[in-house]
Amino acid sequence: MRVPEDLQLDPGLEDEAPMPPLSERRKPSRRRRQRRPWRIALGLVVLLLLGIAGATILDRVGTQHAAQVQVVLTADLKQGGDELLAGKQSVSDANTKSDPAQLVVADQHFKKSRRLFQDALDRTRFDPWLVAASITPGISSFAGPRIRSVGAIARMGLDLVDAGSGAAAIDAALLGPSSGDLHGGQRLVQILKEAQPKLDQVVVDLQQAKQEAGQVDLSVIPATQQATVANAKAEIQKGLDGLGEFQALAPVLLDVLGETSPKTYLIEQVDPAELRGGGGFIGSYALLSMNKGEIKLELGANVANIDIPYPLPGGKNYLPQPSPLDEFTGGGRGWVFGDANFFPDFATGAQAGEDLFFRETGKKVDGVISIDPWAVAALLTITGPVAVPGWNTTVRADTFPQDVFVREEQTANGNAQQQNRKDFFPDVANLMLAKLSTLPADQWTKLIGALNTTVTQRHLQVYFNPAKSETEMDRMGWSGRILKPAGLESMLEVESNFGGDKANHFLDRVGTQHAAQVHTPAGFLGGRAYRCYLRFYYPAGATNASIQVQKADARPTDEKPPEGLKLLDGWFQVNVDPRLGYGTYAVVISWDTALSSGATGHSIYWQKQPGTLSDAVKVSYSVNGMTYHASSDLSQDRVLVLTGGGLQVNPGAAGNAHLPTLG
Repeated sequence: MRVPEDLQLDPGLEDEAPMPPLSERRKPSRRRRQRRPWRIALGLVVLLLLGIAGATILDRVGTQHAAQVQVVLTADLKQGGDELLAGKQSVSDANTKSDPAQLVVADQHFKKSRRLFQDALDRTRFDPWLVAASITPGISSFAGPRIRSVGAIARMGLDLVDAGSGAAAIDAALLGPSSGDLHGGQRLVQILKEAQPKLDQVVVDLQQAKQEAGQVDLSVIPATQQATVANAKAEIQKGLDGLGEFQALAPVLLDVLGETSPKTYLIEQVDPAELRGGGGFIGSYALLSMNKGEIKLELGANVANIDIPYPLPGGKNYLPQPSPLDEFTGGGRGWVFGDANFFPDFATGAQAGEDLFFRETGKKVDGVISIDPWAVAALLTITGPVAVPGWNTTVRADTFPQDVFVREEQTANGNAQQQNRKDFFPDVANLMLAKLSTLPADQWTKLIGALNTTVTQRHLQVYFNPAKSETEMDRMGWSGRILKPAGLESMLEVESNFGGDKANHFLDRVGTQHAAQVHTPAGFLGGRAYRCYLRFYYPAGATNASIQVQKADARPTDEKPPEGLKLLDGWFQVNVDPRLGYGTYAVVISWDTALSSGATGHSIYWQKQPGTLSDAVKVSYSVNGMTYHASSDLSQDRVLVLTGGGLQVNPGAAGNAHLPTLG
């Protein structure tokens, strides 16, 4: 822009001192403001604002006041942003470290950030040079968008400070000490109810920040700052999405915790040593009641207490078994609750479990939670060791899975505790729940992290009857459903131990050929062989599918695969060779998938079966005359990414429940 030659600089500006904050400056008198040559000074100031115009006009004209405004505004906004980020990090640290003191640090950062953003905003509104530049002909068209963009950035900063302070206030309630007699679920109910209006205000603050970010004219700022503004918009949207998810989850949590009406949940304590499609044979169970956050474990028992005597055809509670189960049991009896975990899709199995449990006990429940020993071990990392006086032991996270296996599965030999072996798991669960119900709030973040890990590894699965609640479990990755991610081919290999033994505890697997090595020692219930019913789910659009397995179904499966999938199945048995101390068997499965026209790569979603640990995975992929290899494990779902240049094995879906926080 060309500066008119007849305009002169105010000679007094050349020796003007650095500008203090507006709050420390006296406003000039009306007479003094009238005498200043506004047009030229303001034009120069705004062109330098925030580094937007660089030093171009300064080089041309050299006005000292313009340079000072630029420096101060740039510093205010940069320091305000730095303090905002520091506050956000302190909130994050408070959550990850369960350290409420970090929220005090966050508050200090937010206060500094607010002052700096407010100073910047006040300059754009009250500095006489900037005000005049925005209305001076010949200058306002250039200066106006820049002034307005600076103001929008400052207001966006203030809105984000408000949002951060609101989130910190919510976290302070979550991490603070318990008050009165409220603990565990009762306290969570109280906090969720009190937090709702605060969450609503945080959402309003973020929406206002989003609107202000939209007022920034990207065309008047340098490319480097355009990226900064774009990142800010993305972070604001991320915050809104996260809070939106929590706003959807909060009423579900309140309902699950029995705030709206008392709830009763069926806890399936599964035995992965006798593997089934949904994680393991249900060896014992418990009923968990929740009433306005008060949590009680009402009943725990051996499943044999309700399964036996088995229902017979024509009887009141008779329900036909799935045909593979019927083949396993020899037919002639009905389906029982202990065998409800037949399906790998947990929602399907949970619904079957509720029905069978009602038939056998007359009790209705509001949902089903499945846990195995590794889920309990994860919770023990939060509670610490738990003494179990009735069994004269103390259970610990690192030894519990093996401890419960030995106590429940070794041959009884007439010992009373071994005869009542299925009582051990519910006894431990009852004591652990008592500790969890009084867990300090500053440990809740760690607890949720541990639960997320267990659902990612499919040791914990949850089903709630209300559709809204189950939808939230799906969104959080807690539902245990068979997954078919959009755009990915899906596959799932499922084993069911239909031999009545505990061989899965002594089983090693290696993919991609399904090779099983069993080394079951003597002295455990059911013998040493591994008799397996195997299912393989693959894309419905695949062709030429086959399975090389020891034995086909004697009674063809009546299972209907989930939509979009087909099913291959068969039987095999692995016997321990006494000369080697182990036995092996390999299953080969093949199918063809047609790639879309022009595809340069392909991805396969490989879902982990519940109840398994970290089975080794070895993948080979040949393309363009080259063969690529990768090794991984099935400690969680995996995604195989195949391209013309190689092979990757990436993590699949994970549990993602979280407490509300902007950190």
